[in-house]
Amino acid sequence: MPEPTYEELKARVAEVEKQKRTGVLQFKVGEKGGVSAYGLGPFPVTLYYEQWLRLLDTAQGLRNFLYLHRKEGDQGNAGYWYGGQESPFAASRSIWSGLQS
Repeated sequence: MPEPTYEELKARVAEVEKQKRTGVLQFKVGEKGGVSAYGLGPFPVTLYYEQWLRLLDTAQGLRNFLYLHRKEGDQGNAGYWYGGQESPFAASRSIWSGLQS
């Protein structure tokens, strides 16, 4: 495979920069099987298949946690909502403990 020219590389860099500005997410599979998500921040987020499934399975609990953390601004409050037996979200305790680890 021939080496890309300077103009081709420059065009590719411009395309990547444009995608960063527009918030486009890209996914790539690495050599060891990890799936990387590009576009969330300055560095890719890489997880393996089972980890992505676990994260997706806890999506609603994560949304609740993020809402409470942003709304109240402290983990103690989120811990109350997810951690206690009397908690309105007692069923989500396993999600809360998973998010802490």
